[in-house]
Amino acid sequence: LIVGLFDVLSLPDLKKYYRLALDKKGRLIMKGISEESSKHKICKVVRKTMLTKGRLQIGLHDGRSIIHTDKINVGDSVVIDFSSNKIVELLPLEPESVIFLTSGKHAGDVGTLKELKGKEAMYELDKKEIETSRNYVFVIGHKKSKKVSTPENAVNFLLGENEKEQ
Repeated sequence: LIVGLFDVLSLPDLKKYYRLALDKKGRLIMKGISEESSKHKICKVVRKTMLTKGRLQIGLHDGRSIIHTDKINVGDSVVIDFSSNKIVELLPLEPESVIFLTSGKHAGDVGTLKELKGKEAMYELDKKEIETSRNYVFVIGHKKSKKVSTPENAVNFLLGENEKEQ
């Protein structure tokens, strides 16, 4: 069984659902989530290819490929609905996005992106500005998002209301 960042483990007979996340030391951990939260996943766009008829094939961090027609950039994230395997929301990599750090000494941090400059990104966490590599940034929300507009509700969206470390 191979699992990765933000994957969902469902045990429906036991009514237990878990999402994999990173702790502050960069290790994968399981967090208990609600059944409703287990129906979606946030994926980072890592590549894109233009197809015929204006269609776009996007490659996601978990190896999944999806064909889409809307403008999506590498570095953006998408919310995938498991039942339809469709994109239900685009989360752009831009200032005011809610981000999760996937690597480096700040792995596991959730903050607000302030600025992108070249290969670097500036984000705010607890009223402090921190600089990190743009490659470590994973968008998990945006101020214009219906579901995920702040770091607090980004954590709830990813990990459900009943956060319990396993």
